[in-house]
Amino acid sequence: MTEEPPEGDQADGVAGRAQEVLRHLAPGTPLRVLLAAVADTAGRAAHTATAAPGGPFLSVLVRTQGRRQATLQETLLSLAAQDSEDFEVLLLAHDVAPDRREVLEVLVAEFHPSFSRRVRVVPVDGGGRSRPLNAGAAVAAGRYLAVLDDDDLAFAGWVSGFEAAAGRAPGHVVRTSVAVQVATARPGAWDGQDGYEVTTALALDYPPRFDFLDHVDDNRTPINGYAVPRALVTALGQGWDESLPVLEDWDLLLRAASLCGVEDTATVGALLRSWMDSASSKTEHDP
Repeated sequence: MTEEPPEGDQADGVAGRAQEVLRHLAPGTPLRVLLAAVADTAGRAAHTATAAPGGPFLSVLVRTQGRRQATLQETLLSLAAQDSEDFEVLLLAHDVAPDRREVLEVLVAEFHPSFSRRVRVVPVDGGGRSRPLNAGAAVAAGRYLAVLDDDDLAFAGWVSGFEAAAGRAPGHVVRTSVAVQVATARPGAWDGQDGYEVTTALALDYPPRFDFLDHVDDNRTPINGYAVPRALVTALGQGWDESLPVLEDWDLLLRAASLCGVEDTATVGALLRSWMDSASSKTEHDP
């Protein structure tokens, strides 16, 4: 596996690509002014950003409100079954009461120590959907950041696919395709515990390759379908926009792709559940 560059090298790569484009733009044009600012910011970040010594390749940000213990257990199980162990998990307990956080701690402790020692429960208070992601990025040790919500599943090659793509194209956004499955919540259905019923087969609704203009038209990559260099968030300030009530993942992906470029894994790496008859971002926000 190609060794990952430190964060400073990733920022240097952003600055270098911006400088290359600047050579072909007329002075004073809006695009040239924008890219000059990007090159300057990235250049400064390259001299201040350093990778955490001995840190893992990937920090997986799992945000939860403690309401989906059954699916969260499956999410963690899918991470425990990865064919690469070069990652940590930050379980971001967003506005979760102390007694519910204890439940999360117990859930993590049920796993084998080879996995549970790589999981941290991080309390996060206030803010919207983006707050826990930015809070997680601030304490993450990985060279890349990825997000897996508490009802998502990662297939066995999710981490290693990102790792291989980053090895081919250091400093790029790395992206995988995502399968979709429709499910219906079944409260109290399993010996009094909440469960769910799968109602459709897996569907491959998202393209295997990234196309920027296609993504401007619509969000073609779910939040569990890409990972970004941590330096992009921590050194360049390109985190999740906390003013957005929804679609914060689409917004970050377009900004990250503009600055870093995208390298596809050319595989299906994760599963997104689409819920029927239960609360989701689609039911909580109007079109």
